[in-house]
Amino acid sequence: MWREEITGLNKVLWSNKLDHYHLILFEGGLKFAFNYQTLSNMKIYVDADACPNPVKEIIFRTAQRVKIETILVANQRLSMPRSPYILSKVVSHGFDEADKWIIDQCTSNDIVISQDIPLASEAIEKGAVVISPKGVLMTEDNIKQRLSMRNFMEELRGAGENIGGPSAFSQTDRRNFANQLDQLIHKKQ
Repeated sequence: MWREEITGLNKVLWSNKLDHYHLILFEGGLKFAFNYQTLSNMKIYVDADACPNPVKEIIFRTAQRVKIETILVANQRLSMPRSPYILSKVVSHGFDEADKWIIDQCTSNDIVISQDIPLASEAIEKGAVVISPKGVLMTEDNIKQRLSMRNFMEELRGAGENIGGPSAFSQTDRRNFANQLDQLIHKKQ
């Protein structure tokens, strides 16, 4: 997406949508262009089976506020508000079925919300932006380390080590998630 920020504008002289770009000519000859197809096609995919309810509430409010199609993917029916922007996809109960569906659907325009590291890795490979329910941004720079750590911890658990689980979801996590989601949406716009 190409975009120039323009401040102090007063009067639009001409505006036209051509070949997926919106071009605007302002007084003084200033031009503004953005890929409106990119903005309208951005979606949020949520790996909803393990997503905490407070995070789902933030996602619901955000989807409604910015009018972005949001798909919650799970292997069971979910309770959600009625909205043209919030959809659900129920997949079969097989291993990683929700993950596979999300990977098949997501594109480089999309945001994926998941704490599943292998899913995050594949989504990043497709160009999607991934955040965890705790607001951690997963990127090409940090996903390999996270994947290695996840595999190491899985080996320890397989060897019978009691290593505990993730920390409990906190108010700080909730705030971090809301802030990260807002920042990502504004970056994509």
